[in-house]
Amino acid sequence: MNILGITLGHDSSVALIVDGVVHGIMEAERYFRQKRYKLHCLTLEP
Repeated sequence: MNILGITLGHDSSVALIVDGVVHGIMEAERYFRQKRYKLHCLTLEP
């Protein structure tokens, strides 16, 4: 089973879990190099 966990708002982050094993975690704060960066719904559009 694949699970994509997304947290929007304060301390936004994304985690990918495949068959109970964490395959990746990304915190928006580190990616955008801005403290307390908030992901917005429009950011997730392809």
